[in-house]
Amino acid sequence: MAASFALRAILTATAMLGLVLSPASGADIMNSAGKCYAAAFSRENGPIREVTARFTPYQEASEDQTLQALVSLELTEWDVPNQTFGISATCSINGKTIRCGLDCDGGKAILAMSETGKLLFHSDNIRYDSIRGDATLLLLNEADGYEINGLFALTERPGDSQCRATGDALFVTMQAGDISNRVVDIEQKLQRLGQFLEYPDEIFDDATRDAVSSFQRQYGLSDTGIVDQDTAALLANLMQSGAGGC
Repeated sequence: MAASFALRAILTATAMLGLVLSPASGADIMNSAGKCYAAAFSRENGPIREVTARFTPYQEASEDQTLQALVSLELTEWDVPNQTFGISATCSINGKTIRCGLDCDGGKAILAMSETGKLLFHSDNIRYDSIRGDATLLLLNEADGYEINGLFALTERPGDSQCRATGDALFVTMQAGDISNRVVDIEQKLQRLGQFLEYPDEIFDDATRDAVSSFQRQYGLSDTGIVDQDTAALLANLMQSGAGGC
């Protein structure tokens, strides 16, 4: 069963829910189109660390030219480093609200503007999945994704064109036996430097270890055959400086 996360105490739940479902006194949500909104939460409020949201309106290609919105949300969690989760949904603009109903997953969401200019996001069993980062430390991996439930008050983040949620970054060493997309990246870099002569894949095997050892010896690093933080940083710097050609 997918994990279900309820945020505790941003505002009083009943008061905020009233704002979301009855935003007659709120601002016109169309004035917020294309802007980035975000909110960060303390560990005591639950597993969600940060949430970002942005929507883009468009006219549906139909006889009635229904006004729709593409809603994109990102979120990060406490204690899940190197990982960003996300949701993208096509939703209907209804007066001063945007309502999303995900037929396949059954989740629902409502977005509205408060009188104070905050973007209010109410989620009811909306599923989210990993969209970016290294999943090496993602211990709660489930094929069906995760669910987010709760009420969120997001503040505009001016000038943020990417609108990405910020999470913890933690370096994880790579060594023989590992299987990860990060191995592909390391092998590609070693290949550009002439150290790795095979086709890059996700498996850190003997050939990968030998290439890492050769690279470490050449550049004066400890010959361990393990990609530690110093080895990864030097590889990245060499790529940025153009070593190994295009």
